[in-house]
Amino acid sequence: MKLFRKFKRVRIIFQDNRIIEGIILTCDFHMNTIISKSVEYRLSKESKKWEKRNVGICIIRGNSIATISLF
Repeated sequence: MKLFRKFKRVRIIFQDNRIIEGIILTCDFHMNTIISKSVEYRLSKESKKWEKRNVGICIIRGNSIATISLF
């Protein structure tokens, strides 16, 4: 059963509140995910502002993911 179509834009929120947005390439039954053209957003501890960082291709371990949403 397929839950998503490949090459869709997704937003992944981690358990430590980091966010990665990019194009999903694949995902397995452990929710391990490969994202391309990804951008990471994280909240800076000092300035309390969101920092943006271009990551590119990203391999994400499934147990660190809190939510995945399509947009």
